Amino acid sequence: MHVSLNEVENTALKAARGAGSPWGIAEEAGRASRWLAARGLPWLAPLTAMLEARLASPVTAHADCPILAGTRIVDVWPLRGGAAPALPKAIRAPLLLVPFLAQASESGVPVAVSWPGVVAHLIDGALQPEVADMAALAAEGPLAAAITVGAAAQIHGAAVLKPRTGGAEVEPQLFDRLRGLAARTYVPESEQSKLKGAGAGLLDND
Repeated sequence: MHVSLNEVENTALKAARGAGSPWGIAEEAGRASRWLAARGLPWLAPLTAMLEARLASPVTAHADCPILAGTRIVDVWPLRGGAAPALPKAIRAPLLLVPFLAQASESGVPVAVSWPGVVAHLIDGALQPEVADMAALAAEGPLAAAITVGAAAQIHGAAVLKPRTGGAEVEPQLFDRLRGLAARTYVPESEQSKLKGAGAGLLDND
């Protein structure tokens, strides 16, 4: 099933809202999903699993959320003078951290994040992955992950994943699960909502 990058971003945003994320975090989830999808990376399974876990355990979901961790990294990065920020002991869907670290690497400092089977190197916003286990890219976790910066994060001669504009392929049943989370944001139809302009209004002659 092929979807546009706009649909990736909007569905991920709404799904995050449906799972209980505040607007700002939901918007970051949408942007991170689009960034990954544009590079052909398996964003859908880890995002869906992470959001479903959040919905099931909203009290504990904050501790291992990659979107929260990523936004905090970007916020504190300029204040740390290039030092690697700390991560939670374990984090869900660590692939979702990568777009945030790509943003951090735009400062010109090479960054890498690793978890079992994967090392993602980021230099000037570009991603150079080393993947020993393809299944590990979409790992749901929680998993231990680590960030390194500077010379230790650099690699040479590896392929850079370039963004594409033509949309992304998704697994239909999995995308339906994400849409199900997004549907939790929809307002049930009522006479009052029709009066306010929802749907076709009170006079639907189609």
